[in-house]
Amino acid sequence: MSDDHRARRRIAVAALAILLFLVLLVFFIPGKKIEGPALAGEIDASGIGDQAIVLAGEWEILEDGRDPGAAGGYAFLPGAWKDPYGYAAYRIRAIGLDPNRTYALSTSYIDTSYRLWAGERLLIAGGRPGRSAAETVAAYKSETKRLPEGISEIELKLEVANFVHKRGGPYKGILLGDASYLERYASWSLVTELVTIAIMISLAGIAFLSAALRKSPGSLCFGLMLISGAVGLFTLSPDFPAFRFFPDLDWESYAKSAYVIVYAVPLWLFLTARSLFGGFSARATALVSLPTALLALFAIAAPSRVFLAADLVYQGNSLALLALAVLVFGRAVWKRYPYSKPLGLGFLTFLSIALSVMLFNNDRIYRGGFSVLSFLYPLFGIDLSSSFAVDIASYAIALLGLNAFCVLFFVDAPKIERPASALAEQEGRDKAKEKCERMGLSPREAEVALLLLDGKRNKEIAEALFVSENTIKTHLARIFSKAKVKARSELFAIFSRSA
Repeated sequence: MSDDHRARRRIAVAALAILLFLVLLVFFIPGKKIEGPALAGEIDASGIGDQAIVLAGEWEILEDGRDPGAAGGYAFLPGAWKDPYGYAAYRIRAIGLDPNRTYALSTSYIDTSYRLWAGERLLIAGGRPGRSAAETVAAYKSETKRLPEGISEIELKLEVANFVHKRGGPYKGILLGDASYLERYASWSLVTELVTIAIMISLAGIAFLSAALRKSPGSLCFGLMLISGAVGLFTLSPDFPAFRFFPDLDWESYAKSAYVIVYAVPLWLFLTARSLFGGFSARATALVSLPTALLALFAIAAPSRVFLAADLVYQGNSLALLALAVLVFGRAVWKRYPYSKPLGLGFLTFLSIALSVMLFNNDRIYRGGFSVLSFLYPLFGIDLSSSFAVDIASYAIALLGLNAFCVLFFVDAPKIERPASALAEQEGRDKAKEKCERMGLSPREAEVALLLLDGKRNKEIAEALFVSENTIKTHLARIFSKAKVKARSELFAIFSRSA
């Protein structure tokens, strides 16, 4: 077996090992679920004080269209349905409230459509739940509303319906707590999300400018990743700014755009890593990118219920891309490439967010779900009533990591990316590729020739292509023979004329 084949095998084994770890983390490691205090449709709220509790535990089933015989029994909420499509209504009574306090309820989106009643009053509604697909209007909504003053107990009724998503049921927790506390957090959370979105869009603009001025593919990929991340935060964050600013947003269009753009983030992250630190040939990169393109076309062409049912395929592709990005960054740190360590720490921020999103998509998180530290909920059983502090820490880490990554990337990118050369212009590079073909160079020999003309030494070319220096020397001997030259300077002269 040649050194080239051995190197490719090492890459494949390392990537598969990383992928296996991520798959185990997201799909198979049992999460720790918070036990709810509600029993037999009643919850004691006397210990709330100036904080909040999750209305988790046994809710009374008033109606279940999927199982009519379940009415009168109890269901543990929050929790996703095994059969995701249908309508249900639940009831719980909160007792032990202090009449001298003002209370509120806070919801993230509970299902694709829901209504929350306080007594006879409709308090919060997201879309319009119905008993059939024709009667149901899907819409995500997160809101905080005050309860009546001077109450010592209150009965709450929750209606939920889902006929479009692969995940159905009341899978997100409802918070009951001090009104000032919940309203303060809701305002802070929305403002923080909007500020983060604005920062990401601004940094993306700088990345695109850098790509134009430096002709840097890494800057272009990084800018696309930032734009995709900003769209993801706008459409999928716990406060759902998209539905706040566009309450009549069409569900079908929303779902399609979210899947196409958000599931492209891991690809842009991998391409950014590859442009900085190499490790994959152009053909390998194209093959790695192909599944994401096909899945995007599938989301555009198919109805939302069809492509949403295939969510595990989208997640699997994302995990594979993240595994490859981990491999590239890990190799760069191991080889001590310039700025690989701080850039790797920024990458871990993006990786943590991606893992949190996937854990949420697999019903492992039922409060929050898109912050850097959200993965702590299911893996380590952090009490959801204290999740606000975790969310604050998450946003702080995300902003620090994002800005540190960008400062290093934009200020020192010329030191990280390969140096300018006669092939820096894309037109010249295309002509050089044509020259390689006319010489009869194989695809691998053409890669070696282009890297050589970029100013790489034998050792650097070997590291970029994951092969030994002896393999590179063999390729160079064949290149010199086909080009009818005896020295690198003669090869440079040939390609300079072609450029």
